[in-house]
Amino acid sequence: MPAGFCHLDVYLDEECKKTTPRYALFLGVAVDARAAEAALRSGGTGELATGYPFVATLDDLPLADPKRKGLAVVAGLFERKDQAEQYQARLSRPTELVELASPEDAASRKIQPKGMAERTFLESRASAVELAEDTAAFSKEDLEKTEEALDEALARKWVSLPEQRERRERAIAALQPRCNLSRGRVFSASHKDLQRPFMLRYAPVCCDDGAEAWVPWRATRLKSTVVRTDEGAVVHQVMLVECDSPIIETRLFGADSVAKPLRLALRGGC
Repeated sequence: MPAGFCHLDVYLDEECKKTTPRYALFLGVAVDARAAEAALRSGGTGELATGYPFVATLDDLPLADPKRKGLAVVAGLFERKDQAEQYQARLSRPTELVELASPEDAASRKIQPKGMAERTFLESRASAVELAEDTAAFSKEDLEKTEEALDEALARKWVSLPEQRERRERAIAALQPRCNLSRGRVFSASHKDLQRPFMLRYAPVCCDDGAEAWVPWRATRLKSTVVRTDEGAVVHQVMLVECDSPIIETRLFGADSVAKPLRLALRGGC
């Protein structure tokens, strides 16, 4: 199946096949981001399908066994166990075959338990921030000022989604990076930190000196999936949600995120 969060993120359903992944092959489940990075590098041998491996937490890719936690390095997703076994037999390196939670069970784990504060619930769940390309990371203060200026400009004169994207790219290019990070770096971020203050615009990371920083959302594999099409392998990524309808950006897999997307469109509408 496509590499990423098909039917694991409701906003990507239209971009994927109707089937839901029920089994996965893991190169490993890491306890920290550095171990996940090492496993990710070891999986880049070229024998895996396009878009693999990728890293996901077991909150975002829930297993049938709810007790397991960590950062999974995913070598394949499958609808049926026999498909996973056949693929596993062709690989040159060891993988672990695991059963994923049923769609109903996975959905129930996303519901905030009664009596638990929302903040506590969001802090208890995490996502993997895997960098899909070399990228600059910026301070929170610089990005807050940038976004405030962009919002003010949009309030004065509304422009189309592609122009909004280009404005943001120009504004970011003018900033002084807090640090620069390379493709394949992995970080873990709580769902609370992914929501505030830059939901679906920037993702939290950590510079090598320990400083908190943020990278452009499209430089990560968050809320995305890689699908093979007539245009080649493409990335579909959720960039914004309005009125419970996603804005999906589609670009060629492997292309720099600053390149002009193939499509940038609202699925549904208010």
